[in-house]
Amino acid sequence: MRATGGRSFRPVETALYLMCAVRAAAPDFRRKVDPQKLARLLGSARCVDMLLKCIPPEEIIAVWRSDLDRFERNAQRFLLYPRPVRRHAGKAGGDV
Repeated sequence: MRATGGRSFRPVETALYLMCAVRAAAPDFRRKVDPQKLARLLGSARCVDMLLKCIPPEEIIAVWRSDLDRFERNAQRFLLYPRPVRRHAGKAGGDV
């Protein structure tokens, strides 16, 4: 796999799509994963729980985007040089 889109490539979202594909293909996926390591990758135990419950990746991404947007809005007042809140464009994974 080679990323050609630079800034449009979203490695964590791409990893989530790959994990969902592996989860669908491997019946023993749940026994072989370390939930703590996945939580570090995905950002929360809630997202790991969703992954293990076979929630579609788009729904998992929507959850963490919502949390990230809330964090960025709250963090604005602490930034020396405030930046505009990011807009999420395009499908997860970007140009691959």
